[in-house]
Amino acid sequence: MIAALKDPARQQAMRVNKMSQAYKAALPVAKSNLKKLAEAGVPILMGTDSGATAARFEGYFEHLEMQMMGDAGMSPREILLSATGVPARALKLKDIGTLEKGKWADLVVYDRNPLEDIENTKTITAVYIAGNEVKR
Repeated sequence: MIAALKDPARQQAMRVNKMSQAYKAALPVAKSNLKKLAEAGVPILMGTDSGATAARFEGYFEHLEMQMMGDAGMSPREILLSATGVPARALKLKDIGTLEKGKWADLVVYDRNPLEDIENTKTITAVYIAGNEVKR
């Protein structure tokens, strides 16, 4: 899959693809709308509709989405909450979404503080699910 993504002919085809161009043109409007919604207090929930495919690299696009949310004007705190507590609240899931006694302990440990810069979410040191470290 990586070789296909690096292929210059495929990259050029994507550059001139009408749908790609439409997405590129719509991105500034989407960022502006996201900023307006966040400022108005509308709950922002991070998610994906890309599905599990060979061309989807789990984690990569989520980091890109968080960076773009920051570019749109959301603070690192708002971005992190959009991926944790806000969706848990929206889905009425009471035992996940925040780190509190009695809740399911899924967490990510970073080398650098993501509240200082959302790009620091790329400095993952460890991942825990249900309190158990995920071995890499």
